[in-house]
Amino acid sequence: MFDCITCNKCLPVCPNAANFSIPTGTLELTLTDYEISNGNFIPVEGEKFVLEKEKQIANLADFCNECGDCDTYCPEYGGPFIEKPRFFFSQFTYEKYDNYDGFYFPTPFSLAGRIESKEYHLSFDPEKKEYVWRSDEVELILDTGNKLKMGKSLVSLDDQARISMNAYYVMRSLLDGVIANPDDYPSVMLRGAL
Repeated sequence: MFDCITCNKCLPVCPNAANFSIPTGTLELTLTDYEISNGNFIPVEGEKFVLEKEKQIANLADFCNECGDCDTYCPEYGGPFIEKPRFFFSQFTYEKYDNYDGFYFPTPFSLAGRIESKEYHLSFDPEKKEYVWRSDEVELILDTGNKLKMGKSLVSLDDQARISMNAYYVMRSLLDGVIANPDDYPSVMLRGAL
């Protein structure tokens, strides 16, 4: 999904301007997952999350007709319309193409997403400087440094159940990257006029 060679060949060859880049910045950190213990969220070290490139390639799914031009010019295996984050303009098209992983902005500061066929939601409160991340199992409130402020289970979870935070970090990178570039046409199209 991330860190192709970022040659940007897929951007100009798309006849529909469906491919774009997101300024995510580089990042290398060890994820903090959580383990449930007596109803509490105990931090545990997770896998590494690395973004080596300053910008990541993404796809505006509603503009993409899957013609394959980007795949033809891509020097790597799997073209952008297949491998890269796919953004839909509305809940309607997001749900219509539920066989794809993808994302859409329900509001200018929230991102709904499907990763490996699981549904997630991430929102950012600019005034409180906090993120609310929800899966089908939990709702967590985290500060801008990814420190857990509050967590609650949405379903009954067994002790020692592990909550992977990989989807949170993926969505946070995408949300922050699109928000960081508010005047870029993909950001305007995805987030709507503010």
